[in-house]
Amino acid sequence: MLLSHEKLVQLVKENKLLENIPESELAKAGGVSFDLRVGEIHEFSGEGFLGVAERKTPDTKLLAKHGNGELSKVSLEPNKYYIVKTIEKVNCPKELASTIISRSTLYRSGILLLGGLVDPGFNGEMTFGMINISSMPFTIEMGARIANIIFHKVEGNAKEYAGVYNGGHIGTK
Repeated sequence: MLLSHEKLVQLVKENKLLENIPESELAKAGGVSFDLRVGEIHEFSGEGFLGVAERKTPDTKLLAKHGNGELSKVSLEPNKYYIVKTIEKVNCPKELASTIISRSTLYRSGILLLGGLVDPGFNGEMTFGMINISSMPFTIEMGARIANIIFHKVEGNAKEYAGVYNGGHIGTK
């Protein structure tokens, strides 16, 4: 079951379901999602490993960060993979999970956003993959809306997420 905009606004105000969300998102007329904005863009600066019992995500280099009143832009090069982190922080209670999907402007521009599931109990900024699959550079401004977050009710007794990415961590360090 998807949650209505009215219910989402109530959860933001009463339970801090999302933090750092602009008032314009709370005031919009309807829908079943909130927009998420890009807060950081990173590129890889090292190698990674995924084994059966161990894993190590690649080290990253910060290219740009939203804040300090400065207008910052990043040119996404063709066929290059980036890691992006949201401005918004989610505090997902154990009775909810959420799905992240790309805003259509990105895929209409040849930019693939790789979002996924936010498990019950996850807290922190969300991290996604982003790749420019077009043949031309694409410039993105920090603070731009890049994704939608849709919340779903979880039935049954869900265990809360307790993984290494809780707290908005980008990698396994």
